[in-house]
Amino acid sequence: STEEIARIEKEWENTYNKYEVKCFPKIKEIIKYLYNKGLFLAIITSRTKEEFHELDDELEDVLHCFKIIITSDLVKSPKPSRDSLDYLCNKLQITPKEIIYIGDSEVDKIFSQNCNLDFIPVCWENKELSNEKEACASQEMLLSKINDYINKQ
Repeated sequence: STEEIARIEKEWENTYNKYEVKCFPKIKEIIKYLYNKGLFLAIITSRTKEEFHELDDELEDVLHCFKIIITSDLVKSPKPSRDSLDYLCNKLQITPKEIIYIGDSEVDKIFSQNCNLDFIPVCWENKELSNEKEACASQEMLLSKINDYINKQ
């Protein structure tokens, strides 16, 4: 119904507005480091393309590092559905086994489980995953985990 759609849109807007649009400290350095190592970097976001553009100023000096950015309006069902992963794998001609997914929310965790992806939880300012086993509480910890994963390949 129209009322139900309006209610859901309002709920999404309230949820979306809870999250401040900014990069975690030192994340740009990690992005540049991984890019310079020759890794393919991608973003899978629950934001629409229009919403994602709010990050343009924040990400302008690292946007070139990402091979692809998958916004929710590119797929039929966004995270935690696996549609975004299927889109990514198709576009980059890779398999899920070649991916390590890094996330800071419960939706990211569920997405990684739904897709059977290796997952690194982070909990810097967003503490949603702070109780996760091996959650990265610092950028140094994240970089160490990423390097461990790369060295296992």
